[in-house]
Order: sequence, then structure tokens, then C-alpha cells
Amino acid sequence: MRSELVFKARTHVPNPFQLCQLTSKASRGLHGGVFVSTPQAINEAFEILARKQPVAKPPDSTNTVTDLAA
Repeated sequence: MRSELVFKARTHVPNPFQLCQLTSKASRGLHGGVFVSTPQAINEAFEILARKQPVAKPPDSTNTVTDLAA
């Protein structure tokens, strides 16, 4: 089921906008020479994203502000 794939992918790409963008780009890439239906390409893109390494969290911006003030 696609919702399970979305939740698995969200553990590795927590930003929903970035997840949407990456899924869109990956599904378009999967359409290359071989005929693949759009829903199948989207599901495969979510599966690929779910297997990737987790995205590193950016440093806390409050620490940088306090470091600059010191």
C-alpha cells in the first residue's frame, strides 16, 4: 500500500516538500526506456527513498546565533 511506502520514506526524508520533489524526480527517471506505469514508478521511487540513508539534520540555528553574539 502506498501510504506505508510514504511513511517509510518519511523516516529518511523528513521534509514533506523535499520528499515530494525527490519522488517526482525519481519517478520521472524510472520512466526512461522501459514502459512503466505512473503509479508503479511512484511506488518504486518511494521504495528507493525508503532504502536510502537518513538525511542528516541541520545544526540548530539558535546555537549559531548565540555563538555569533559571543
